Amino acid sequence: MTRSLLSTLLLFMLAVSTLTAQPYTVRGKVVDKQKNLALIGVHIKLTNLKDPEDTHIVPTDNDGNFRIDRLKTRSYRLEASYIGYAKFYLDIVIDKPECALGVIDLSESSVQMGEVVIHGRTPPAEQKGDTTEYNAAAFKMNKDASAEDLVTKMPGVTMENGTVKAQGEDVQQVLVDGRQFFGSDPTLALRNLPAEIIDRVQVFDKLSEQSQLTGFNDGQTTKTMNIVTRADRRQGQFGRFFGAVGNESKYNTSGSMNIFGGNTRLSVVALSNNVNQQNFSSQ
Repeated sequence: MTRSLLSTLLLFMLAVSTLTAQPYTVRGKVVDKQKNLALIGVHIKLTNLKDPEDTHIVPTDNDGNFRIDRLKTRSYRLEASYIGYAKFYLDIVIDKPECALGVIDLSESSVQMGEVVIHGRTPPAEQKGDTTEYNAAAFKMNKDASAEDLVTKMPGVTMENGTVKAQGEDVQQVLVDGRQFFGSDPTLALRNLPAEIIDRVQVFDKLSEQSQLTGFNDGQTTKTMNIVTRADRRQGQFGRFFGAVGNESKYNTSGSMNIFGGNTRLSVVALSNNVNQQNFSSQ
């Protein structure tokens, strides 16, 4: 085989490999069909028709847009769901680098019926104006679970590289009953607050202090998570302690103690280990 023929063959194989490994993307926008307004926080689910474990879930952003990357050339089923709207389904085939679905219309769902008594589960989330409110009782948790374990089970909330994201944005502040908790470190607050004391979790864009004082929205907002505690857990003390040892003299021990009463929020956190674990963000 000549050198030129060998070079041509190698270039061809490289091109085929590049095309095969090329990531694919699906994007679109969701709006209210009647009002033609963008819908924020719509639950977008994309499932491989041949492999249900190959599932991707994202929420729509403030403009109603969504984007799912790192897909393969497969057939998928797209599901768009939003509280108060009929679900939308669409089967698509990913066969090009970018699949633009355009605008997806969701119609409000309403059913007229006589007087009925409904027994059902607590709805996992509600949209109240600009605030998305999650009901903690709708998510099954272990008794020793933390607030971090709880919020990462909620639609649209993820943990990426130690950072909490809600509706595609970094959560920059965690409040407890509307007041600051562990300053401006969301990770520290979520990892040291027990899930069992939580009633609801609210996610919203908090206006800047200047906007709150003047009543004029200057466009400066902070993605904020407010944890509303159960009424029977707002007075008293609670905490958690953990210890473990292993081979090669490895150990890990930690504990936290919280005292809640009226306007008082006192928390003590201790952590010691030699396995490179921390209960706070790198910042």
